[in-house]
Amino acid sequence: MQNILTTLETVISYMMGGRSVFTIVSQKSGKHYSFRVTQNKRNFRRFFVSARINCPSPNRFAFKYIGRIIYDHKDNRFESTPGSVVDESDLSFRSFKWYWEFLNNHKRLPANTTLYHHGSCSACGRRLTDPLSIERGMGATCWKNRRM
Repeated sequence: MQNILTTLETVISYMMGGRSVFTIVSQKSGKHYSFRVTQNKRNFRRFFVSARINCPSPNRFAFKYIGRIIYDHKDNRFESTPGSVVDESDLSFRSFKWYWEFLNNHKRLPANTTLYHHGSCSACGRRLTDPLSIERGMGATCWKNRRM
């Protein structure tokens, strides 16, 4: 069973779950970038976006903050902030920005990319075991309580 999210609703619900970790793969280039999106505890319309970046130690990776999403139903935007560890020309920043803007402007998934979740609930972080929960990237209880 693969952890591919296949509809716009499940991708947006997963990304805005509060603790999502996922990888976006380009079918054209084969390149992939992993991201973590966490919800701001003081302002539920803001989400922090981190990208998986190589660390100096061999075989080590860490998520580094690259920007924020301001999410409401009128204006959903991703932007850099003074705390971002990369600038807007960085490929991970540009990749996430392109993907986010495509979702919001076209109201569909891009045909040349695939989004894989990492097997845990995007809301609570627990490991997913139920086939339906794996399909949507969120456990049954969290889906019922947080569905958009």
